[in-house]
Amino acid sequence: EKVLESGVSRRCVVRVASSSSSRRVASSLRDRVVHGDTVSQIRAQLGAARVVGATCLCCARDGVLLAAAPFDVVLVDEAAQVHQLHAVAACLRAARFVLVGDPHQLAPVVRSAFGRENGASESLFQRLASKHPA
Repeated sequence: EKVLESGVSRRCVVRVASSSSSRRVASSLRDRVVHGDTVSQIRAQLGAARVVGATCLCCARDGVLLAAAPFDVVLVDEAAQVHQLHAVAACLRAARFVLVGDPHQLAPVVRSAFGRENGASESLFQRLASKHPA
């Protein structure tokens, strides 16, 4: 919705979502939801979109966006709460990426004790912020 409010034309915006999650997409974007059974169906629907919205999980699974053309920039919102691998999967789709988040928010939820013990609770945002403090 914020993208549309900024003046970007509706025909240039699409939201990639599964059939089951499309009902959770903002009502102003529901007619711009792209989904399909195959990557080629989804890719055809992306068309001339200039702004593509998707969750990091969508970027990480099913190869949906792997077949799409590379993006100029990937912006990951709420990046402090996103699992590292999901964030990396999204960021690999572009030459540049921007992580936006609050380092004081909750870390990603990790149910696996093994995962927690081996660093899966640290987001890419947290990892980069600790390596490159402002």
